[in-house]
Amino acid sequence: MKELYNKTLKDYARILLACIGAVLIAEVFFGIIKLAAGDFSASKFMSYLWIKAILPSGLNVGIYFVARGVMESPNVKLETKIYATFCSLDAMCLITTLAHRDFPSLCAAFILPVVTSAIYGQKKYIRFAFELGIFGTLISFAAKFALGRGDDFDVATYVIQGYISILVLVISLFIAMLIRRFVENNSVLIEEGLENQASLKDRVKVDAMTGLINHTAFYDELDNQIRESDRSGEPLCISVVDIDNFKSVNDTYGHANGDQVIITLAQIMSDVCKGHIVCRYGGEEFSVIFKNCKRKEAAALMEQVLERFRTTEFEWCDHAITFSCGVCQHYDIRTTAEELFMQADKYLYRAKRGGKNQVVSEG
Repeated sequence: MKELYNKTLKDYARILLACIGAVLIAEVFFGIIKLAAGDFSASKFMSYLWIKAILPSGLNVGIYFVARGVMESPNVKLETKIYATFCSLDAMCLITTLAHRDFPSLCAAFILPVVTSAIYGQKKYIRFAFELGIFGTLISFAAKFALGRGDDFDVATYVIQGYISILVLVISLFIAMLIRRFVENNSVLIEEGLENQASLKDRVKVDAMTGLINHTAFYDELDNQIRESDRSGEPLCISVVDIDNFKSVNDTYGHANGDQVIITLAQIMSDVCKGHIVCRYGGEEFSVIFKNCKRKEAAALMEQVLERFRTTEFEWCDHAITFSCGVCQHYDIRTTAEELFMQADKYLYRAKRGGKNQVVSEG
C-alpha cells in the first residue's frame, strides 16, 4: 500500500505541473484575445501578462517545487506527504482565484483537492481537504470584497456567488465520501474474492477424505524440496506406500470400511512422520517427503508406521491389514520429481514381490 501511495504522489506531482501549464496557457490566450479585440492596449496587455499570468504562474511553480521536494524526501512521513499534496493544490487554486477575482466561478476549483482526496480512502484526508477548500473560498471572496469592489459591485450577487461556491464544496464533500465508501466496499469484495480463490486453490490441493495433500500438490511440493535440497545440500528422501490386498478389503468388508482403513493409515503416517510432508497419492497409495532426512532414518520411520498400522485392530476384520513400502534418497542434482518417485516405486514393487508387509530401501 505504501508503494502505491508513493506512486500516486508522483503522479499527483505531474498533474500539478500540468495544471500550472494549462492555467498559464489559458491566461495568455485570454489576454491575446482581449488584445486582438481592442480591449487591451499594448501597455495594459503587458500589465495583464505580469499580474494575471507570469506572477501567479511563477508562484504556482514555486509551490510545485516545494511540494515535489516534500513528496520525494525519504525523511518525510507518508501522511505528511499526503497532506502536502492537498495544501499545494489548494494554494494553487487560491493564487489563481486571487489573480482572477473578476471570475468568482473559479472558486469551483477548490473542489479538486476534496474530490482527489477520496483516492486515499480515509475520512481524515477528505475532511482536511474540505476544510482547506472552505478556507480558500472564504479568503477569495474576502479579497474580492476588500480589494476588487468597483461601481458595478452588487452585494446580493456577491453573497449568492459565495453561497453557491460553498454549496458546490459541500456537494464535493459528499461525492468524495461516496467515492471513499465505494472504494472501501470494493476493496472488501476484492479481498473476499482473493481469500475465496486462495481457499478454493488450497481445497483443490487437499484430499477430502484424509486432509493430506493430493497427487497434484505432491509433485509441486516434491519439486520445491528437490530444489531446496540441491541448494542447501541437506538430504532428501521419499517413501511410497501401498496397502496390501486393499481390493480384497473393499470387496469383503465394503468400501465404507475400506475408507476407514485409509483414514487410519493417514492418521498414523501424519503422527509418526510429523514435520515431514505426507501425501495421499491416490486410492490406497501414499507417499512421504522426508526433509533433511537420510535414507536409514526415513526407512526407520516407515517401519514405525508399519508396526502401528499392522497392530491396529478393526472390529469388522479378523486379520491384520498391512502395507508395502519403498524408500529412496535423492542424490543426483539432475533427478526430477517424477524420476525420484519412480525410484521409490521400484523399491515398493520389490517389497510386494518379496512377500508384502515390509519396508524396502536402496542399499
